[in-house]
Amino acid sequence: MHRRTALLLVACLALTASFTACSPPLPTPPPPSPTSPGVLIPFNTRTLTPSPSGAPPTPTPFPTATPTPVTYTVQKNDDMFGIALRFGVSLPALKTANPTVLPNFLSVGIVLIIPITPSPPGATPSPQASATPAAVTLDRPRCYPVADGSAWCLALARNTSERGVENVTALFRLSGGDPPVQSEQTAITPLNILPAKSALPVTVFFPAPVPPNAGVEARLQSALPLPENDRRYLPVEFGASGSQQISQDLRSAQVGGDIHLAPGSGPAAEIWVLAVAYDAGGEVIGVRKWESPGPLETGAALPFELEVYSLGPPISRVETYVEAHS
Repeated sequence: MHRRTALLLVACLALTASFTACSPPLPTPPPPSPTSPGVLIPFNTRTLTPSPSGAPPTPTPFPTATPTPVTYTVQKNDDMFGIALRFGVSLPALKTANPTVLPNFLSVGIVLIIPITPSPPGATPSPQASATPAAVTLDRPRCYPVADGSAWCLALARNTSERGVENVTALFRLSGGDPPVQSEQTAITPLNILPAKSALPVTVFFPAPVPPNAGVEARLQSALPLPENDRRYLPVEFGASGSQQISQDLRSAQVGGDIHLAPGSGPAAEIWVLAVAYDAGGEVIGVRKWESPGPLETGAALPFELEVYSLGPPISRVETYVEAHS
């Protein structure tokens, strides 16, 4: 089973390549206003390609002397031994590669370095040990400042393959500005799975102070092929009663409906629903995650409701995704 923070609010993220193109800090979300009907776009909808805006920054290039490490983000009920078995490495090697991590106190969200040894000539590498799948790409990151001088940054990870992937992580680097800063943060997707032919945002938070003229860049760190017939995840879908209401000022959207498991596939220990808001140009401007308060039995309907806010640009549409854990 997997679990990330319940009712996780990724605080309405939007993005820009350089802070000079950011909108001014926004006030606290406004009180609810009259709503107008929208169109609920379900889980399997393709994300439009964002149109570029603003001049690209001139960031400090990433180092190229060493290869990108294989990493794994700790999930609920993970332990060092199980992770070592999954990647085919020894437990002592895994501990050595992560000296600051206490093996008996793993926290959900910790990113572990996987010490995978390159395969000898002629050997067939393990699928788990391969580099990030070429079919997964990362869009240019964009950021929005917060009133206290901090900033949220986000980029869309796109899976163009016919197979789902998991453990998608990306490294964001903030650099430049006056006074100059340099900071790095690891980002993960709000859901465990990045489905085939889909895109999900990865998000990071840079604490204050963030210079308004700093630049940000991001690169993909890892993405693992989803095993065939993986029993950790269950087939799930939205019911026909799904709805979306976009507020009259286009600053927020309410999404609701019900969730059903495929016949014979349950029960599910937990359900995650993700709402991603886009503007008319295809830019992500808000993200919010909902987690079920309890399990879902086969044949039962699980209602859900959540509200996603925009950082400023009007909301044009909202895409919703659902994930069920056994």
